[in-house]
Amino acid sequence: MNAHPTDSLPAFVLGALDPAEALQVGMHVAACPECRAEADSFREAIAVLPHAAPLQPPPPHVKQQLFARVAASQAAPRPAARARARWPMAVASGSLILALGFGYMMAEMRGQLQQTQRLVAELQGKLDADEQIDLFITAPQTVSRTLASPSRAASAVMYMQPQSTHAVLVIHNMPPVGSGKVYQFWLAKPGVQVPASTFDVDPAGTVKIEIVAPAPINEYDQVMVTIEQSGGSAKPSDQVVLSGQVASRPRVVALRPRAV
Repeated sequence: MNAHPTDSLPAFVLGALDPAEALQVGMHVAACPECRAEADSFREAIAVLPHAAPLQPPPPHVKQQLFARVAASQAAPRPAARARARWPMAVASGSLILALGFGYMMAEMRGQLQQTQRLVAELQGKLDADEQIDLFITAPQTVSRTLASPSRAASAVMYMQPQSTHAVLVIHNMPPVGSGKVYQFWLAKPGVQVPASTFDVDPAGTVKIEIVAPAPINEYDQVMVTIEQSGGSAKPSDQVVLSGQVASRPRVVALRPRAV
């Protein structure tokens, strides 16, 4: 057998060839690494078929493409000696369709599993961050500073610790900022205005964010929140929505907002 018996390999793996042809194909497979590898791949695909039965079939377009390929291969002229193998070949082709469909479903399931794992990791990261923020707020050394708002409905508290560059800002009942805008947090001391985090509130007007400053928070005199263009600003606008003092006996420091 000089040519590769590609069409006979599925039936050979299923044991559907007559003894004479099975012997001929077997001898070729034993001597041909390429056909042996293909036969092994058929065996692996067929081995998982019992597990594929309870699963849903692949999408219609996948089945149509597979059946079209099988029909095209069966319509090609065959030697008369192979006519008796058509029914076994049909069985083998159907098995391969199921195996390929199962492989498609497994790939879809792996993709969904990876997406779920990413979502779980993101959720776990958020839970860990929220836990760290809550521990910071409730720590014995933490002190709070209230920020005033022109809106009587809105309320905000900054939690800080002596000599720490971290703080936590908690806001309630503040309207979400408009499209193309963000809220921005600022720290100030004489001659210095430091931009910090940009953020927005949720639909209920609530947010809890961590503030990170270049120096300990207690070295600043004032804090405020302004409305800025998306991406934040290097200097505060005159749209101040929250402001407060850092020290218990604050020094008066003029925050010089820039005109928009």
